[in-house]
Amino acid sequence: MKSILLGSGRPGAGIITIAINLAIGLVRRGYRVLLASAQTNRTLTTWLKGTEERPAGLLTEYPSLKWYDQPFNFTELKTHNGKFYDYLLFIGGAEIELIKQWQEKPPQVLWIVEVGNDYIEETVAIDRELRQGYGKTTGIDLVVPNKAHPGEWKKTSEWVFDLGDRLGWEKVADPIPYCEAIHDLPQEHKSVWELPDYYNNRKEAFQHLVEKVIQLK
Repeated sequence: MKSILLGSGRPGAGIITIAINLAIGLVRRGYRVLLASAQTNRTLTTWLKGTEERPAGLLTEYPSLKWYDQPFNFTELKTHNGKFYDYLLFIGGAEIELIKQWQEKPPQVLWIVEVGNDYIEETVAIDRELRQGYGKTTGIDLVVPNKAHPGEWKKTSEWVFDLGDRLGWEKVADPIPYCEAIHDLPQEHKSVWELPDYYNNRKEAFQHLVEKVIQLK
């Protein structure tokens, strides 16, 4: 089982949106995915499991996706469940200390950053900390620039170029655009893959992310 820690240094960067749509994208490619989180989150739970009024969450539609919602047991998460799944996507937020619990082999790290905000120095510092303090030779494996506003592509490009120059282009995914359709997905219990065809550029951005993740060594 390939273990991936999804992290973000700031609230509101869209880590849950990235995690859900990445998980579904991998499932659609034929992989079995186990999704887990260090903390409970109402949006995440209802998006996956539904509500009394709308019980059909994403778990109903995608049986190859499992949500690990039991009391947190990291050893069981990796060993027992690792026999049955191809990917573990673990939502860790800013808690990179969780990497120490992997013990034998550190997970690959996806770091979610909101486009346009001055978090580049912070991201570079996290990359350095992962190398020096946690023995992770690759640091951050992939930075995902999220919430890129379609009308500000020049500004977005400059920001992404700066990020790529600082971290290395192999570590930077294509920007994920912001739009209301993506923002509303949790309430509708849908993934980006179920959006109408006129949102194909949104789906393509997530498809590129799935491909980047599959290519991670």
